[in-house]
Amino acid sequence: MNPALRARVLGALPYAAIAVTTVVIYTWLVAAQSPKIYFDSSVYLETAAQPWSWSQLFYPKPAVVPVVYRVVGGDPHAIVTLQAMLALVAWAALAGSLVAVLKTRRLRIIAVAIASVFVLAPTRVGFTHVVLSESITDSLQTLALAAAILLATTLGRVGGAASRRARMLASALFVVVLVWMWTRDTNAIVVLLAVPCVVVAGHRRLRHARWLLVPAVLAMASAACVLWSTTVIPPPTQLTVHEAVPPDFTARRTYSMFNNLSDSLRDPEAVAFFVERGLPQADELVLLGEQDQQIYLDPKFTPARQWIAERASSAYVMWLLRHPIDRVVQILGDPWTFLGIYNQRVYMPAGWTKNTLVLRWIRGLTDTKVVLVLLLLAFPLVLRRSLHRPLSVLALVLVTTGVIAAAASYYGDSLERARHCYAAGQQVIFGLVLAVLARFGATEPSPSTAVSSRSPGADAGSS
Repeated sequence: MNPALRARVLGALPYAAIAVTTVVIYTWLVAAQSPKIYFDSSVYLETAAQPWSWSQLFYPKPAVVPVVYRVVGGDPHAIVTLQAMLALVAWAALAGSLVAVLKTRRLRIIAVAIASVFVLAPTRVGFTHVVLSESITDSLQTLALAAAILLATTLGRVGGAASRRARMLASALFVVVLVWMWTRDTNAIVVLLAVPCVVVAGHRRLRHARWLLVPAVLAMASAACVLWSTTVIPPPTQLTVHEAVPPDFTARRTYSMFNNLSDSLRDPEAVAFFVERGLPQADELVLLGEQDQQIYLDPKFTPARQWIAERASSAYVMWLLRHPIDRVVQILGDPWTFLGIYNQRVYMPAGWTKNTLVLRWIRGLTDTKVVLVLLLLAFPLVLRRSLHRPLSVLALVLVTTGVIAAAASYYGDSLERARHCYAAGQQVIFGLVLAVLARFGATEPSPSTAVSSRSPGADAGSS
């Protein structure tokens, strides 16, 4: 073996060791799990069993996951196998993107190890065997992050905006994000916020990449369509979940809004607020308690049901905005639900706790409260003098839009808040980690730095 080849092989050993170890542990973990069929699983499976129709864009669940389930035949064992494989591939792609953009060997090894910890996280592994949207959403989000990392650093290079590589990465990112938006409605909010955030934060860097306006506008238009689809009453779905539900109560967002209103009926101030905005039969609704489903099942509550279907959304948003400080205090008092790392065990499949003591500690790092608090405290510090770096800008966008998406998930449905916040919470957590990597990693210099500083010493300083 010649010296150059030997050096290359030795240099690859740490990455190979982490990769092989991760795959072995991951395979061992998922093999211990069995598929978990949850209450909402029937909606996905029944939709997947139907022939495709465009009306499924307005069904109780966004269209992508049922389509994926249809492709694999609707068999839960095939579904969980696909989800487990997709998660592993997605995080391998993310690890590869970090290796490609970080310029010090030590930090590249650390980045691969971090990706390994993320993919082995107990909740992530557990969700691979749950017949719900969380695993596929998470994997698509991870693939989008991988493409965004490569695109951000490509655009940060001199002439990178005009390169074929940038156009290919932008196209890949657009396709993945488009599919990702149709797995969870809240993802559309991330896109609607992320595009203007990127434009504002990186306007100098993007002035040579005006062609990006086309996919950006298309992505925002698609996000708007996703959110609009939640308001559309579909044709008769033949789904079990709709058997006893009046047609005007079958738009995708209506049931979650019913949950929010039902939860608000415990607050006299909220009830008075909604009555002022036309809520009928309030005195009777308050007395229903745990029997609140009678609101849409019992014909005598037709006036209240119609108000919920037609006007509750705007009234509820006005209620949230009326006391913004109270909303912030509520979130700060419930941060782990807000980040989607609390009480997920109720969704986990049999066998998900298979661990050794050391492995349990390592796998839990991304959900450890002390670690998350330290990352939150470090976030403004690591960004303070690094926003000229593409990955720092990306980290800022991820955290900012992730927090807003988590708030939308938290208040979008008062039931199962932790599960609904999981995707946005993971985006925030990865954004915090990426900010640290960007601060201490020697990434490609920005165009302004590269133009103004031509000497090797200046370039090294800028990185």
